[in-house]
Amino acid sequence: MNFNRSALTVSLYLLFLFSGVSALVYQAIWLRMFALVLGNSLHSAATVFAAFMGGLALGAWLVGSRIRLVSDRLRLYVLLETGVALSALAASWLIPQLHFLVAPAWHLLSGLPLLVDLFRVLLALAILLVPTALMGGTLPVLVAFTTSDVELSGRRVGAFYGWNTLGAVAGCALTGFWLLRTAGITSSLQFAVMLNLAVASLALLLRLLPRGLPEGIPASPPADKPPAPLLPANTRHLLLLAAGITGFAALAFEIVWARLLSYILHNDIYAYYLMLSTMLFGIGAGSLIYARWLGRFKDRLLLLAGMEIMLALSVIVCYLACAGLYLRDDSLLINTAVRELFVTLGAGPFVSMILLRLVYTLIAMLVPALLLGAIFPAVCAVYVSEPDNIGGQTGEVYAINTLGAISGSLLAGFLLISSVGVQGSLILISAVVLATGLWLLFHQRTVSGHATAIKRTAAAVAVTVFVVMAALPGNQVRRFALKDRPYTTPVFYREGLSGTVVVLEDRISGMRSLYINSIGEVENSFTGMQTFKVLGHLPLLLHEGEPRNVLMVTFGGGIASGAVAVHPIDRLDVVELEPAVVAAASSAYRTENRAVVEDPRVKIHLEDGRHYLAVTRDSYDVIISDATNPASVDSWLLYTVEFYRLCASRLNPGGVMAQWLPVHSGSPETYNTVVRTFQTVFPNTSIWQTKDYTVLAGTPAALDIDFPALRSALAEEHVAADLEPWCLDSPLELLDCFLMGPEGARRMSAGARVSTDDLPFYQFTGEQSGPHEILSMLEGNREPVTGYLSGLDSLSAAALDDSLRPYWRAEAYLLRRDFLSAARMNPASCKYARYRDDYLAEGDYYERMLSYAGDNYRVGLRTGMALAEHGRFGEARDLFGRLIEQSPDDPSIHSTLGNIEFKLENYRSAVRHYRTARRLGQENAALLINLGLALFSEGLDDEGMEALQQAVVVDPTSAEAHYYLGLGYGRLGEKQLELNQYKQALSKDPQHVESMLNLGIRYLEQRMFAEAGEMFSGALRTDPTLARAWRGLGIVMYAQGRAEQAVSSFRMALQYDPGDDRSRRYLEMIGEPE
Repeated sequence: MNFNRSALTVSLYLLFLFSGVSALVYQAIWLRMFALVLGNSLHSAATVFAAFMGGLALGAWLVGSRIRLVSDRLRLYVLLETGVALSALAASWLIPQLHFLVAPAWHLLSGLPLLVDLFRVLLALAILLVPTALMGGTLPVLVAFTTSDVELSGRRVGAFYGWNTLGAVAGCALTGFWLLRTAGITSSLQFAVMLNLAVASLALLLRLLPRGLPEGIPASPPADKPPAPLLPANTRHLLLLAAGITGFAALAFEIVWARLLSYILHNDIYAYYLMLSTMLFGIGAGSLIYARWLGRFKDRLLLLAGMEIMLALSVIVCYLACAGLYLRDDSLLINTAVRELFVTLGAGPFVSMILLRLVYTLIAMLVPALLLGAIFPAVCAVYVSEPDNIGGQTGEVYAINTLGAISGSLLAGFLLISSVGVQGSLILISAVVLATGLWLLFHQRTVSGHATAIKRTAAAVAVTVFVVMAALPGNQVRRFALKDRPYTTPVFYREGLSGTVVVLEDRISGMRSLYINSIGEVENSFTGMQTFKVLGHLPLLLHEGEPRNVLMVTFGGGIASGAVAVHPIDRLDVVELEPAVVAAASSAYRTENRAVVEDPRVKIHLEDGRHYLAVTRDSYDVIISDATNPASVDSWLLYTVEFYRLCASRLNPGGVMAQWLPVHSGSPETYNTVVRTFQTVFPNTSIWQTKDYTVLAGTPAALDIDFPALRSALAEEHVAADLEPWCLDSPLELLDCFLMGPEGARRMSAGARVSTDDLPFYQFTGEQSGPHEILSMLEGNREPVTGYLSGLDSLSAAALDDSLRPYWRAEAYLLRRDFLSAARMNPASCKYARYRDDYLAEGDYYERMLSYAGDNYRVGLRTGMALAEHGRFGEARDLFGRLIEQSPDDPSIHSTLGNIEFKLENYRSAVRHYRTARRLGQENAALLINLGLALFSEGLDDEGMEALQQAVVVDPTSAEAHYYLGLGYGRLGEKQLELNQYKQALSKDPQHVESMLNLGIRYLEQRMFAEAGEMFSGALRTDPTLARAWRGLGIVMYAQGRAEQAVSSFRMALQYDPGDDRSRRYLEMIGEPE
């Protein structure tokens, strides 16, 4: 059997595409594996990337320079791909073993950062050299095997390079969106190795099939074709310089684009892989475009010069276009319209979110990436001029291009961004590219003699356009910090090594907020200060001894560190990755953190927290982790079971571990993942809360809070002074932060998965349910703190229990965000009064915010929602009416207006808005439930039932949908169908209180007292403040002849609802009046 040349070449293109898939998978998993050994810092990532690219360059040069000596080049390709698979497997086994070398070297080179970075480079290079060098050698081998005509070389290089890079795109998407998310590092590695071996096997099969072509395609150029002229030495040198500068620009642009897009796309794993996929797609597609069309251009040097100039101009144009779109006041409208378009095309919420991010990525990167992809084969097309050394010369260009890429990644990451910022870096790199293009343009006349006047005119126009674009706009990235926050003033701004750090001061409230890459990290609001004070003080107060040595992982605003330093400790080590964060905290939060960096007991380590724990020889009495959101690309490795085991190994006997954990992001499932992972290492885990955040505390023994000791510690002068402004100086106020102990945490997270270094579940979740579902889950599992208190006699314990009871009741309302009821339940509490006052002030705050915002759509939306939440429905309706004029096709505005009209009892208008929202594409259970209720209120029962039934169809897992459908059947008198829907609701959410209450009432009507009692008791386990449940339980007890329990239940009902006349009448019937 014989393949023709075309079929063989196409087959090799496909094999090289799959080789690109495996190469990107290797790169992704090696970056993660080295992060666990060398630290998750920019220095470490740049080091690994430099080693990876350095290996590619070395392989391309070594193999390319010797390829002319090899007769069986396809056999060599088979050996290279096989070698990649085996050496990649070996390298991946060696990386985790490097801990034994890293720790001693870190101590030996401590204080010598340049030597530390050099050691990292050498270590990574030693591990990755063999597999990456073998990867680098594959391109010159395939080009040499398939090409002997120098006129064809550039197009052939473009084709192979393009298909390989498109394979890398597939590998990038596969790794970021599926493999690492579902299979983990180990399985991803196995997949890449098997793919490499499959490529080698198929290449071996191809080698055996075309018997007539043992040396490639074809052996020599046509005899009648004259040889290509040799280029002058200065032209060859200039071309290699252009290849190096283009490689430098490609990777420097990639680093800068990653930082730029982190503001727009948010700092999670999907943002990174979207950026990388777009970059690779552009490069691959650009190479293929060159191979298919541009490679036919006669004057290749002129083409190359033109593409370099276009690259420089396009980078600035695309940057300004992307930034301009993001900064528009109506960008939310545009985003909503785009997402709705994707939804109508069949995309789900997660996919539509990813596609919206992709739109911004394409605007910023696609055109420059296409040009970068076309430039590499264009350089090869001009440079390759020796028919018997096509592979060697291709390898030279590839090696120089890759070396340029190494320098670009290192220079941009280590120097450019932190020196001149994102915008300055883009302009500076583009200026270098523009200069290269102009140099090539004017050098080109020595080769082809084109008219100098035309080129001078073109050059002048290009330079003028570039200078104007670069000079006119202000710093767009600095404006990002103020986007949708026109009521704030920046008090600190610095583009650091790993992120841009901004502190904004609210001109209305005076609150200061710290942002890293536009993600809020620290605020000195009342709740924010409470959180950091609890995080800093709590673990030291729970310690049974006298903690002396404390480790704080991440610095943030330094507020938690300042709280720790209030105690009589000997040493506080703080590990922070970004120097700009320390500078911001020292400048903007000096009062809040008590100038903690100036405390002689405090030492700041500019290092990755995980790496520091792995290499330090110190041990600690308390370790506190204040790492940012676990979905972030920076902190995933600070929320795995291996990290917690590392912390446990660094704790002294009796040591305590604390972990900050947000409730405003993720879902109950992701929250429980962290809880279960933490509790796997620290079985005696308790969970504490401060309104908007939670803290996990791991104690060495069963949780036992010595109340007299706690009271004494809180009375200490410095501790009391630090906690008093935040209503935490009283033992009652602090103990009120308690949510649950070890058993409650274990019960709540029983079905959750454990997050590991191999498969960190939280990082890859796309679920965002908002805080209410997590808070509801916490409320349903909370426990009284009294069971964990000791050191009191029975009388004192009973008195303390009575004192804590109002806090227990108020906490239930706090978790439901009902701040007014919480304050009513505990009028003596300092913090509940403050929560109430802050809540009541929100409406006026948002109104003042609107006066700064003008026509900003997002601010108007937030203000309208706040007004509606505070019951100011008329004002909210007027504001949303104005927003509809800006965006008549935004379904979310119509559904919100429908809710407001419903509250105002304008049911016909509510129905109209709900139906408009549906017509515009919004179709969810909440909307359909509200539509159904509005239709019932208008007397349109049949249409109302239809909407409620559709809600169950749209979301059959929604307990609310089944509950309201049950109400609908009850209205129609369909009692059995009503009961069935309540049962369905409880099967979806066993803690759905309203379903339990209604089932209990229906069971009472049927005199099924045992079943009714079970329902009412279940409702009270979820919410002990429900007067209706206490009354129902009292009726059950009365019917069963248990008068004493009935009296107790009715009195509890009256305690929570003094206006409950039915309970009062039952008490009178029993003869026990109130």
